[in-house]
Amino acid sequence: MCEGIETTDPASMGPLPEQLHLLEVQLRLWVDAKTEYPVLFESKKKMSAELDGKPIMMQSEGVMDQFQWDVELDASLFEPNIPPDYKEMK
Repeated sequence: MCEGIETTDPASMGPLPEQLHLLEVQLRLWVDAKTEYPVLFESKKKMSAELDGKPIMMQSEGVMDQFQWDVELDASLFEPNIPPDYKEMK
């Protein structure tokens, strides 16, 4: 048995970069009603922004499931690997 919540409020994404002109989101979270642990997370995002004076459009969809708890993680997962051509959006 699961319980779920859905939002389409862009504010659920936290503070947004000022270059964003449009942000549409649809987020769904399903949790086990007994344990209250996540079972399934679904996301759809569509955004329009300006980068170096050029308009860009981005879309993404994702699903996360098969969560694991109390699993030991390799420390290398938390080392930043930033590409040399990375451009920060403020």
